[in-house]
Amino acid sequence: MKTTIVALDCGFGFCKGVTENRELIFPSIISAAVQRTFGEGVKDGILDPKNLIVTYQDETFFVGELALNQGHYPRATLDKSRTRSREMEILFLTSLALLSPAPVATLKVVTGLPVTDFGDREWVVEHFTGTHELTVNGVPFKLTLASVAVIPQPYGSYMNALLDERGADVKIGRGMVLS
Repeated sequence: MKTTIVALDCGFGFCKGVTENRELIFPSIISAAVQRTFGEGVKDGILDPKNLIVTYQDETFFVGELALNQGHYPRATLDKSRTRSREMEILFLTSLALLSPAPVATLKVVTGLPVTDFGDREWVVEHFTGTHELTVNGVPFKLTLASVAVIPQPYGSYMNALLDERGADVKIGRGMVLS
């Protein structure tokens, strides 16, 4: 089984992720799942980022736009406690499932933390490295995170300035190339 490299940012506004073959963006918000009067839009087996019902460790959540539109008491924590929260865990694992090449996959993840939260880096690595099982819209996932690298968020901006969309060095100034 091939290992997939995932770059993931579960920011305060949106979860954004990319692999070699996939891209993802959805609102960073969850709510407890509730009985829906109108269930149109969520179909088992269809992984639509606009309609996400996620079950993890015997709890079921609406995630992203579904939480915003139909959830009861949707939550989006905006302080330091978010890094170690259930909310972050659900957003992080849901993003990985949607970016995964298959329901059973091995992933290497690169993610960022705000500089003020970078002290939680070791916790993030220890907590997420390993195997996680969840269900997204009726599809069971078994994701093995072989490694989790955590970098300060400004580093991503810095690398964006230095590399092109293929990850190659860009020219800076008068013909100078960084390598």
